[in-house]
Amino acid sequence: MRALAFAVLMLASSGQAWARKLPTGEFLSFPLDVRSAAFAEAGQALASGAGAVTFNPVALHGVADQQVYFTHAFLFESIRSDFLSYGLSRGPHHFGLIYHHVGYGSLDGRDIAGNSTGGFGPDDTVYGLSYATFFKAVEIAGTYRFIDSEIVESARTSTFDLGARYRINDEWVAAASGRQIGGSLKYEQESDPLPTQIAAGFGWTPSPGWRLAADLIYPLYQPSFMAFGSEYTWSVAPELSLSLRAGANTKTPDLGILSNLKAGFGLRYRAIEVDYALHAGGELGQAHLIGLGYRFGRRSRP
Repeated sequence: MRALAFAVLMLASSGQAWARKLPTGEFLSFPLDVRSAAFAEAGQALASGAGAVTFNPVALHGVADQQVYFTHAFLFESIRSDFLSYGLSRGPHHFGLIYHHVGYGSLDGRDIAGNSTGGFGPDDTVYGLSYATFFKAVEIAGTYRFIDSEIVESARTSTFDLGARYRINDEWVAAASGRQIGGSLKYEQESDPLPTQIAAGFGWTPSPGWRLAADLIYPLYQPSFMAFGSEYTWSVAPELSLSLRAGANTKTPDLGILSNLKAGFGLRYRAIEVDYALHAGGELGQAHLIGLGYRFGRRSRP
């Protein structure tokens, strides 16, 4: 079953295909930002902090001084994902470092006749550098990522993420991003593109503590979908706040309504943040994401 789950995650890509190619590197589509995972992949305009830099790199604008953030995800079957990020801000300049590793456990290899060829342990590793600043009143940002992927053969490539955000007024924010722009992985003879994705959305704060997000996501090689998320934050004690989050999207309508519903929560005490998200995975089960962050110096805006 684990081998089947791995094969589906790495190779399945229903929907549109561009230039007769299907994307590879599907691990890059795994949710890493715990907050946006609870929003069902909405929240381009609300992304904030070092932990959200792979969702939209303008999230670095949410780091006021320094922040380190770690996410561990229990994905389908025995697949594990670890993500570590660091953000540093100096005036209008924001810098980020990211490290992401996905391990798939040990799998049994088979040749074309079905004979065992021994075990192998696929894994994927990503290293990244991010930079964010302003262009007039618009927040802009970009990330360079180097990808080292290994199934049986190894493949390496580079790719870019770009993001922008504009604060319309105190209540409304608009943002957009492009992820996995360029790059392809070649394991043997065929070279396949990365899962490029474009997203745009709005964030609305109708009252203090309550935030809403609505996004349109367009994966270049799969059908587009919409995502909606909501978050409400309470101050439950001096310097302690609790955020409840929920979201829904139209990504997998054939798998039933439950596969499109997500939820989570966040706790923040002084400079420490703890986040959790339950991210349903349809036929492959559920994913649990746990995030832990620590902010150095001044506090960042939410």
